[in-house]
Amino acid sequence: MADAAHSPPPPPPPPGARLPTEALEEWGQEIDRAVAGMARTIEAAITEHEAGAIDLTTLQQRCLEAGVVRLGEFVLLWDWVHGQVCVYDGFGVTVLPGIEP
Repeated sequence: MADAAHSPPPPPPPPGARLPTEALEEWGQEIDRAVAGMARTIEAAITEHEAGAIDLTTLQQRCLEAGVVRLGEFVLLWDWVHGQVCVYDGFGVTVLPGIEP
């Protein structure tokens, strides 16, 4: 989960709206940090599995849990099968372009 000490990032812009560049940059940085955290968690689980410390079921559970991170009012979902990161706003899922997990 995202660190509670950080203030929630600004929401993504509604379709057709324009936000100040600073707000968009802050939102992008928050997403980048969350994806990096997801990747670190998954890498650690893979390392533990390869070392024999955890079984396949535990590896799969940790990877699944690592692929879901709450950012303020939104949830990031890492679809690692398709190589996409999506944001869920409670109403729909949007693929975030340019995010490389």
